[in-house]
Amino acid sequence: MKKFVINICLFLFGIIFFITLGICLPNLATTKSNDYSIIEKHQLLKKIESPRLILVGDSNVAFGFNSQLFADSLNINPINTAIHAGYGLKYILDDTYDFIKKGDIIIVSPAYSQFYGNTFLGREPLLYSLKALPSNVPLLSLKQGYNLLQYIPKYSIQNYKGFSKSILMEEKKLSKNDNNFVYSRKSINKYGDMVSHWGLAKIDFEPYVIKKTDKFNEESFKYLKDYITKVNSKGAQVFFSYPSLMKTSYVLNKEKIEYLEKLLEQNNISTIGSPTSYFYGDNYYFNSPYHLGFQGANKRTLLHVEFLKHYLNHD
Repeated sequence: MKKFVINICLFLFGIIFFITLGICLPNLATTKSNDYSIIEKHQLLKKIESPRLILVGDSNVAFGFNSQLFADSLNINPINTAIHAGYGLKYILDDTYDFIKKGDIIIVSPAYSQFYGNTFLGREPLLYSLKALPSNVPLLSLKQGYNLLQYIPKYSIQNYKGFSKSILMEEKKLSKNDNNFVYSRKSINKYGDMVSHWGLAKIDFEPYVIKKTDKFNEESFKYLKDYITKVNSKGAQVFFSYPSLMKTSYVLNKEKIEYLEKLLEQNNISTIGSPTSYFYGDNYYFNSPYHLGFQGANKRTLLHVEFLKHYLNHD
């Protein structure tokens, strides 16, 4: 019996060691994923001076704006901090909070998946963000850490694969016509917008549908409200902007989207437009119901420009 227990303990220790080693393996790839763009985006948040317009959200924001239009039209310094919905709304908001200064204008535009289901605490992509920027680990709550445990084995195995590939195979140089290049660190412009897909042909994709089993996440909505209160107390102004979603997906999710709209109104959260303001034809999207192409990003940005012109002039 004693020998059996020892063997079980050794086996478990071996698994834990294997997984831990996989987590700690360095990323040797010379072409970094867009997870590593968080480094450049933090540099923008540190160095760019007021007046600043900070865009906060997930990939619908990363793909969804042409910040040059903000700079040209409003005499303001835009910073697009968005990367990936899989980080979860809590991490996305926490990542920006300490950088916010008095006088900043913050536009928060989370995907609808941040309010339905369990995306709020983050999924596997959050582990890749922490790999790119380990100094962000203290942002995690115990609940987030516990939630991430389920993704660690798969993440560890992916690290082994990536590490082995970087040693055994010569890295393939990505072409700008390669869809993988779109998600590389090099695909962002000086404002943090994802732009390498501008001009590329649309890629077929399925409409986004909120699952019937995905209930409204009250914790996520409360965290958003608390974030807005804290940011406003810094002397900054927060506006909620609905994500851009292709029109086909709106029809499939209309009831749940309208429920979120109702809650925002009831809680007196300042919004830019309505959900339907950002529902465009399918031809405006690149490779996802949330990812706008060049024309779509311009159209969405100009709506925000008009709103902010009125706000800044009134102020």
